[in-house]
Amino acid sequence: MGTGKSTFINTLCDEDVIPVNRAPPKDGMVIENNSATIFEGGTKINLDIVLASGFGDSIDNTDSTAKLVEYLEAQFEVALKEECKIQRSASFKDTRVHAALYFIRPTGKGLRPLDIQCLKAIGERCNVIPIISKGDLLTEEERALNKQLIMKNIRDSNIQVYDFSTCFEDIEEELPGLGAKNMVPFSIVSGTERKLIDNVEYKVRKLPHGIVKVDDPSHSDFLLLRTCLLGACLQDLKDTTHEIFYERYRTEKLSEARRDTEKASEPKPRSNGKPISAKRVRYKKRKINGKNQDLATRLMSPQPFTLERMLAILHAICDEFDQREEISNDVGLMNEIATLTSLKTLVKLSGNDTIGGGSKWRSNVEWTVVKKFAGDVGFRIENYLSY
Repeated sequence: MGTGKSTFINTLCDEDVIPVNRAPPKDGMVIENNSATIFEGGTKINLDIVLASGFGDSIDNTDSTAKLVEYLEAQFEVALKEECKIQRSASFKDTRVHAALYFIRPTGKGLRPLDIQCLKAIGERCNVIPIISKGDLLTEEERALNKQLIMKNIRDSNIQVYDFSTCFEDIEEELPGLGAKNMVPFSIVSGTERKLIDNVEYKVRKLPHGIVKVDDPSHSDFLLLRTCLLGACLQDLKDTTHEIFYERYRTEKLSEARRDTEKASEPKPRSNGKPISAKRVRYKKRKINGKNQDLATRLMSPQPFTLERMLAILHAICDEFDQREEISNDVGLMNEIATLTSLKTLVKLSGNDTIGGGSKWRSNVEWTVVKKFAGDVGFRIENYLSY
């Protein structure tokens, strides 16, 4: 028996986005992408849905968490590569996951070891929202107990979940009196069937012993969750993804790239059957500095430095120091170039406008930036670019 993810998505979107009665995947967990368009309060919302079908259903779920982490980081990597481009695509689509709804079976025992492992891993990479699925199976006392046990596991395991406190005022404004502060984890009931009750149309779930109103706060937290996802917390979820999780990933990756570049740019003592000594390393450094002067002579030009000329210099320097990787593959360097480009609207890809206008780099902010990424390829521009 599943956790009701497909039914929840169809209820949330008010349409059959995912077939409910389909067979589960045979080869463990499968990540599926779906999309839907929702109109909330007159606002059109294009919703991208990533479904981890079959998660936790196999005997061996060892790789399930790793697959989810790999997917989340892959979306960050796509965004980072686009950000590092000098000319970004106007049609670029952001595929980063802004909210991860984690469905928990109401067992009365709290979280399973697999739940804790997965929540800790994805909680460091996206906004996690824990959900108790199929809340119609619980009495009020059982629902309260499950919420208490799950939150205790979350606190004891230092699991990072989305902080709704910044949205309390907006939630209370839209749904006053629902006790938003005690809503996590949400206990939901899903159902797409509609029924007219006392001249009011409700989404309902039919059970052998009666009918559960999906939108009724006394029966389910569904309305509260929907309000958070599509209204009160929508922008904050996106901002948190970009400013915290993506920025953390971006910083780590660019720091790694910078360390790798600095390491590659250092003169490496090679034995070639001869003893290695500090004196030999110092000799090699002097030899490289001499090459810098020769390179400066070849590259000097009375013409103003355009972006195209700057890139040509960087290519030449990379070749000079046996750094054969293309600049486009150096994420750290490309990020610095993108930063430089954004500093001056005068810098055009056509190369018609000069960096800093007619003045010299040395007297402009750009000079500081140039020196910064110049160091990343193992040289100092000041050594051979004289004015």
